[in-house]
Amino acid sequence: MITVFGLLFTVLIFEAFAIAQLSYGKLWARNVVLFSTAFAIVTTAYSLFANGLHAQQNDAIGLISVAAETVAGLFLLTSKSTAWFKSKIK
Repeated sequence: MITVFGLLFTVLIFEAFAIAQLSYGKLWARNVVLFSTAFAIVTTAYSLFANGLHAQQNDAIGLISVAAETVAGLFLLTSKSTAWFKSKIK
């Protein structure tokens, strides 16, 4: 159990570091965040639809989460975002 929490903690710390590097225009951080966002969308959607949707609070929150993650990922793929990241490359 400690190993699982340690691994989860490490992944979350790396994700936080990648998100922090977004503000510096690091392209690798954008790719990491896009990958983790896509992974979160797929896993959340799978867990929601694996046993069928029910009118429960967790399902509604899960659908809102998928929608929010999708919008966040799409914002990273807009032309303005791409131009901003390209302008930061040194």
